[in-house]
Amino acid sequence: MNAGLRFAVAGLALAVALPARAAQESLDTTVAPDEVRDRANPVGPGPEPVRAGRLLWEQHCLTCHGEEGRGDGPNARLHEARKHVAPRDLTDPRFQENVTDGEIFWRISKGLVEEGEVLMPSYEKKIPSEAQRWMLVHYVRTLEAGAP
Repeated sequence: MNAGLRFAVAGLALAVALPARAAQESLDTTVAPDEVRDRANPVGPGPEPVRAGRLLWEQHCLTCHGEEGRGDGPNARLHEARKHVAPRDLTDPRFQENVTDGEIFWRISKGLVEEGEVLMPSYEKKIPSEAQRWMLVHYVRTLEAGAP
C-alpha cells in the first residue's frame, strides 16, 4: 500500500473512531450537568404526588432499591454480583442532604452509566411523563431515615 493511501485509510479510521469514543463518553451519566442540579421540582409537594411516586417506586425501583429504599430489594444481590456495585441506599442522610431534586430527577431519567456499563437503567422511556418522574423524586425524599 502506498504512503498516500495508508495515510487516507488511517485518517478514515481515526474519523470513525473519534465520534464512536465521543458517543460512548457522552453516555457516561455519573455526574449530572450543572444546569440540571438547580432544577426545582415543578410538581408541588403533598400527599397525592408522594402517593403517585410510591406507585411508580413499586413498579420500577423496588426490585433493586427495596421496599424502604435501603438498596436491599429482591434483585440487589444479583445486581451487585453482575455489576460489582450495590444499589444505592437512598435512606442515607448523606445522600439526601447532598443531592438536589434536579439530580434525582436526572438520575431517574438518564439512569447510571459508568464507563459504558449500565449500572441503573434510564426511566425516561419507561416513565415518559416528566411530571410522574418528579412525583417519584417527591417519594425518594420520603425515604430518608427517620423521615415522617
